[in-house]
Amino acid sequence: MATKPLFLIVDDDADDRDLLNLAYQEGSYQCDLVFAEDGREALKLLEQSPVRPSVMLVDINMPGMNGLELLQKLKSSARWKGMPVVMLTTSNNPRLIHDAYSMGANSYLVKPDNYHTLSSLWDALYGFWTNTAKLPTYAVSQGVS
Repeated sequence: MATKPLFLIVDDDADDRDLLNLAYQEGSYQCDLVFAEDGREALKLLEQSPVRPSVMLVDINMPGMNGLELLQKLKSSARWKGMPVVMLTTSNNPRLIHDAYSMGANSYLVKPDNYHTLSSLWDALYGFWTNTAKLPTYAVSQGVS
């Protein structure tokens, strides 16, 4: 029996997490969402989860370990470097966009400024990562390196 895809959303802004969760709840999505408030919490969740996330949505500007630091840690790990990471942030800074792609981000999206557009974005993200993209399967027996 296949498990449902898992989306790990890493964002320190409670309002942004709530809006993504609302968009998720209003649809009929066959996936699970897990939230982390920063990069350190995301790494702890990855270490403890029996299910490997299908994709991570990561904000950049967070206290503790920011999104680029998390991305660097993931992409330098043999276990996690193949996991898709989508940067979902408020910044449209060309330097951050360049840095994110240079570090291995699979996509860079700017957070919409209204709920309707965010809901449409979530729908597109879900559809792409669950129906269009082909993702590898992984055993979750090894720790974060």
